[in-house]
Amino acid sequence: MVKIIFTLPLWTLHTNLLSESSRIVRDLLNKASDPYKILFVDLKEALCKDEEYSKYSSRLEDSISELLAAYPNMLEKFKIHIQSEIGAAYDLHQRCNYVKQHTDDLRFSAFIDRLDGLFSQEFNVENAISLALNKPTESWRDGDIKEARLIVSEWATKFKHIEAYAVADCRKPKRNVVAVVIGTGENANTRICEFDILEHDRLAAITVVKKFFNDCGHNGLSPKALLGAIAECGIDFAQGED
Repeated sequence: MVKIIFTLPLWTLHTNLLSESSRIVRDLLNKASDPYKILFVDLKEALCKDEEYSKYSSRLEDSISELLAAYPNMLEKFKIHIQSEIGAAYDLHQRCNYVKQHTDDLRFSAFIDRLDGLFSQEFNVENAISLALNKPTESWRDGDIKEARLIVSEWATKFKHIEAYAVADCRKPKRNVVAVVIGTGENANTRICEFDILEHDRLAAITVVKKFFNDCGHNGLSPKALLGAIAECGIDFAQGED
């Protein structure tokens, strides 16, 4: 049983994201030197403080199972986090190529390269985390995983910002494109609206909006708050949404 400890990833040997009983089992096994004593004395006393020794075997089995599953579960949760941050799997390859053409950030480009297989079984979560942290797997601790989640959220928001910009930048001649990214990370929603508009209609609309901004300014509303609300509601209105 002590051999199990030596097969566990180093992250599992240091994480606090385990049940109390599993942490106790891990730490006792890690320090064990006498196989008989660890199995029939130390672990038994630690897991059966209520003196329900008949439950010892099942409790030990549950803790060992949790230790073995901890690292794979952490990686799977992180993968789901990246998926939710980036959004739909549809046309992800094309989206990645699109965004990569508009950035010179080498680490961000490397992240985009790894996104290509995000929704497949072959996606390497460890590579993505190591890239975010600039650390090998052997150095990971709980705080590192939290930091990696934040970095991935920032990259996902940047991905959507560039995606929105790229669409607007590649617009057809004499057509207007409004591209807005609302929120950050997982909640970042890219809204894009493309339309034709006559020049005299555009100038007339600007006059109306300027008056609207002036009226709202007297109500204590900040220009940034107004701009965000107008962008979001404007796209809804242009697309015929409620």
